[in-house]
Amino acid sequence: MSNDHYFSVSSYYKALCKTHIPLDPANRFDLAFSLMWKIDVPLKVRAFRWRCFWNRIPTKDLLNHRGILPPSTNLLCAFCNVLPEFSCHSLLDCQKVVGVWKEIAGWLGLPHVVNVGFKECFLSWRNSCLFLKFKGGEEGCAWLAVLWSLWICRNDIFFKEGEWNARDVSWNCKV
Repeated sequence: MSNDHYFSVSSYYKALCKTHIPLDPANRFDLAFSLMWKIDVPLKVRAFRWRCFWNRIPTKDLLNHRGILPPSTNLLCAFCNVLPEFSCHSLLDCQKVVGVWKEIAGWLGLPHVVNVGFKECFLSWRNSCLFLKFKGGEEGCAWLAVLWSLWICRNDIFFKEGEWNARDVSWNCKV
């Protein structure tokens, strides 16, 4: 309740914040969440990044689990067509995508790290960039640009029946 004794969502939120006691010690990924909001990118990319961090992007495994895809749908990765498609595999760990991450990392002078998840990848990318004295925020923009481009390409393959051109490790779709 506010001072004027009327209920509002804002007054309730403030009351909850005053009584909030963290249940767990600080998580090492809290930094990733706080840093991701400081990166100046379009709103749709921010929303995509948030969904990646929570493993909520609509990949085939998630859509199948929710019963959205027809039973006859191919659930294999759009890039490699070998392993089942789930977010970390398709955007970070797929053999075709790892080549892209290695090439971009090499181009920027960064070491390529084995990715375990989106938050881990983002933090290791950021830490490597800080070591090389990138300007604030640029490292996050570069990481997100690669991630977003891979997602757009995956969607082109899935929805427009494009294909990955393995000969020259490039996409046969618009990025």
